[in-house]
Amino acid sequence: MLDNLSNIYSKARDISQTNSEVYTDDRYPDSLLDLINSFSGNDINIITKNYDTVDWNKINEHSKNALYRVIQELLVNMKKHSEANLVMLDFESKPKVLEIRYSDNGKGIDPAKFSKKGLQYAENRIHAVKGTFTFDKKATKGFRVTVQIPK
Repeated sequence: MLDNLSNIYSKARDISQTNSEVYTDDRYPDSLLDLINSFSGNDINIITKNYDTVDWNKINEHSKNALYRVIQELLVNMKKHSEANLVMLDFESKPKVLEIRYSDNGKGIDPAKFSKKGLQYAENRIHAVKGTFTFDKKATKGFRVTVQIPK
């Protein structure tokens, strides 16, 4: 019964987070970091690299919103499917783009069964802001995605 209650709570939390407002003003960096940290726990360690070096004021509102939702989708998929216990989100501010490299140590994707249906939503969001979303289908362990959004 406790497991069922925990599952219901998790689903309600996912729905709440999916429909919550994304702040794109000065609160954005803290809001995004709160989202990332909400997936961290006793069994999952999430490391952010170079997060503090990003000038979020150079990223437009639509790109911030898309990035927030994409990171949320990646972390939800990690928690539900990958069995990962370590996640790295590496942020790199380049002259014209912000690049985010996501990687985890989960079970990865079987290339023979690979279908991006589940992450099509995330890819569409990034393409809508003229960014790129690249899967590393050759990774033998874990899951890797590189996201680039324009500044």
